[in-house]
Amino acid sequence: MYNQSSSAEINKPTAITHPKPHIIQPNLVLADTPRLIAADNFRDIAGDSTANNYVNRDGLRLRRGLIYRSNYLPLQDADQQTLQDLDIKMVYDLRTMAERKKQPDLLSPAIDIALINIMGIDTVSIPRFHTSADAIDYMTQLVRSFIMHPEVSYRFGVVIRGLIYNLNAQVFHCTDGKDRTGWTAAVIQMLLGVDEEVIRSDYLLTNTYTAERVQKSYADAVKTYGQKIADAYAPVLGVQDAFLDAELTALKTTFGSIEQYAKQALLLSDADIAALKKKMLVGYAV
Repeated sequence: MYNQSSSAEINKPTAITHPKPHIIQPNLVLADTPRLIAADNFRDIAGDSTANNYVNRDGLRLRRGLIYRSNYLPLQDADQQTLQDLDIKMVYDLRTMAERKKQPDLLSPAIDIALINIMGIDTVSIPRFHTSADAIDYMTQLVRSFIMHPEVSYRFGVVIRGLIYNLNAQVFHCTDGKDRTGWTAAVIQMLLGVDEEVIRSDYLLTNTYTAERVQKSYADAVKTYGQKIADAYAPVLGVQDAFLDAELTALKTTFGSIEQYAKQALLLSDADIAALKKKMLVGYAV
């Protein structure tokens, strides 16, 4: 039997209330992160292999095997076994209720689910675009709201606090694993002191991991709506430097630094940030 996410599950005990982080001893020879059959954008926020294990500006490696990101998780037996092998016991679903109903997660009953609607709305409606420039403008405004909207920022903070203090490995996701998920990953990586160049490269990996699906979606749009409309909507299918730039600019102009953004908007304390570093940085000492 699979655990299909529902609104009732939001009341289950989750990581959000745990007072102390659980520190897993680093295993620097972890196998490469496996690919999921049903979730093409599943990956480790610390890097997907020993060779590609991210390092921060102080030369400290990020611990792999603790926090994963993904698109939604309609998993069958083989993928369920993969999550079990990775010891993933907690999933954070960042989507609206409408998104969850349309594309529900299918998860083992052994996995806890925290439903945190980042946007705080019933459904995400994409407007009509006449050109790709319209779509890019829409996306930059959308992702900028992640930083500028206080309640949205607060909910990102709830997710990150949960990821800090929960036991076992965890995964967070939205529908495509690129916008809400991409910003969550970038914030964690910034707090850990990862260089912006590395964060940007990781952010843009969505286009590599989802290329086959995006190409199919684009081809289907051409057949159904014609080339002009498909081209106009193409930017919403992936991520671009411009989207991350919009987020980083909003953060820097409004808060000045990632630390001030974390404290003022995400409502993370110095103790929370220190706990994140202790959990995720190999060799970190306060």
